Amino acid sequence: MVSSEITVKKLRQRALEDQSLEICERKGLGHPDSICDAIMNQVSIELSEEYLNRFGAILHHNLDKGLLAAGETEVRFKGGEVLKPMLIVFGDRATFEVAGQTIPVPDIAAETAKRWIRNNLRFVDPEKNIKSRSSQVRLLSKTSLIGKGGTWALMILQLLWDMLLRRRWRT
Repeated sequence: MVSSEITVKKLRQRALEDQSLEICERKGLGHPDSICDAIMNQVSIELSEEYLNRFGAILHHNLDKGLLAAGETEVRFKGGEVLKPMLIVFGDRATFEVAGQTIPVPDIAAETAKRWIRNNLRFVDPEKNIKSRSSQVRLLSKTSLIGKGGTWALMILQLLWDMLLRRRWRT
């Protein structure tokens, strides 16, 4: 059994709602983080639709981590040239297989990203200016284990996996 500890500490400053000024960072629509968030959100929606169409349920996935790495350009007045394409990396986890059926998660992610870029970044040609790569973190599908009485096994494996990820990212 996993135990949880809750720590409560007294706030040693004025509560945020009692302060007259709050300073926060706002990233614009063209910021790489905003672009990644929007693309990853759309990938999650389209992957959910694929899961629903094939299996009648949205399978476990976490697709909210992405990275947009800058390419290289040669800039000229009224134009320029892309020398090296941008790279978008899809992170986190998804269910890639259920009961022997493969779900083309990397293809869905790449095509969704291209469509989003085509519709939202008018001067970027996703076929020429973007490369993509998906992480290979795969989830066990619940449905493949349920039929074998493995729901407890899945829960334990998922818990261990989550603990390993937390430990790895803390260091």
